[in-house]
Amino acid sequence: MWSSTWQPVGKKSTHYHVELTDAGAEFKRTEGSLSVKTKIVVSPEDDVELRRMTLIHRGRNARVIEITTYAEVVLAPAANELAHPAFNNLFIQTELIPEHEAILCHRRQREPDEQCPWLLHMMVIHGDINRETSFETDRAKFIGRGHTPASPTGVEKCRGTQ
Repeated sequence: MWSSTWQPVGKKSTHYHVELTDAGAEFKRTEGSLSVKTKIVVSPEDDVELRRMTLIHRGRNARVIEITTYAEVVLAPAANELAHPAFNNLFIQTELIPEHEAILCHRRQREPDEQCPWLLHMMVIHGDINRETSFETDRAKFIGRGHTPASPTGVEKCRGTQ
């Protein structure tokens, strides 16, 4: 198992390159016959981050590739998260949208006039694929007891908890 960017797995690669620009970041990695490019851009007009992952298999034999995404959803100012991450996490609510293969996250209000942000996480895949999508929104179940984001138990089996 390895990640397209250095984090969360932290595994060395035969080829790894990072390019940071005003427009975003691009990560390139090669593992054997598989190359992956992850491009991340943030809209200057809207609070939107987009990621595009391109996979290229240069081997002779067909491969089965499993892609897992992982995020620590905060939806609050960084100072709040740093001050008390466990308390901050109590206000994050997730909802699966199976018909769109997506997860909708939002922050519940702590104060009546507080405006709370939303986050939509989904993957759009182009090309001829055979896929089975699963979700796990419970961090403890995904990472597992005694594990870290670098070696989560949830990669083996996502159970669909909300």
